[in-house]
Amino acid sequence: MNYIILALLFILSGFFMKYSDDLYDVNHEQRLSTILGIICAIASAAASLYNTDAAYIFISILIGNLIVLKVDGIHHIVTFDCFCSNNVYCRNSRDELGHYADLYFGYYM
Repeated sequence: MNYIILALLFILSGFFMKYSDDLYDVNHEQRLSTILGIICAIASAAASLYNTDAAYIFISILIGNLIVLKVDGIHHIVTFDCFCSNNVYCRNSRDELGHYADLYFGYYM
């Protein structure tokens, strides 16, 4: 069951990432591409919080895109900001006992 959720999060992340970039590059839809980028970031952050290997994959994709200068629109910057802030916020969230709380899936890490 865990791998099914992870696979769905990867599918959603990839779909919204590609669709957001195509909307911006082809149709010049800045607002919709930014909204879809935020959805991509939420799916990516959820996958990386759910599985550490997913975090390595998404961070390596991010570094690769920065190296080849593929960050070409505001939607990329908003997606990056949402992904990073979501990961930092959720990884640093603690309950009253000091346990790290997983805000996406409702159990303690």
